[in-house]
Amino acid sequence: MINTLSKIDHKYLFKTDDLYTIPHFKTFYDLYAEYVNLGNYPYLKDVSHYIIEKLELNLDENQAHNLGSFVYYVSQQRRKEENLRHEKQMLSEGWEHLTVDILSKAMELKKKLRIKHISTNSLGFENQKDETYKPFFNGKQWFLMRPKARTKGLSLVYFDNAFAKLT
Repeated sequence: MINTLSKIDHKYLFKTDDLYTIPHFKTFYDLYAEYVNLGNYPYLKDVSHYIIEKLELNLDENQAHNLGSFVYYVSQQRRKEENLRHEKQMLSEGWEHLTVDILSKAMELKKKLRIKHISTNSLGFENQKDETYKPFFNGKQWFLMRPKARTKGLSLVYFDNAFAKLT
């Protein structure tokens, strides 16, 4: 394992299409999941220290740095897999991706949209929202407005990875 940490750095991880093909990636992934399941927030350094303690590793500075890169890519892979699971669940429940097409359709039918999305605040915490909006097009771009709003709306940029249903 220490050999792997000596050889595999950020550049190598960045170029790899399937992270699971990298030696020990699954081990680090499982330990990351174990750390989170204990109720801990997965700060990269804390997860790295947890892995070092759990596997009783004695790493030099370069290997510890590479482990930090591993942990970062594990966190990104985990988030990607969670997003795919969430997307699959939402689509199976009859939700659609929030697109300009569904906004146009809602506006044409004079319907409101129920929007579900997960946003991340500046501290990195996720907030799941389930709210109703009405679509608005100002001639240049689309906005979502609260049902009783007359002037101010939220840009679609705010609704990254959101799902919608006509109401």
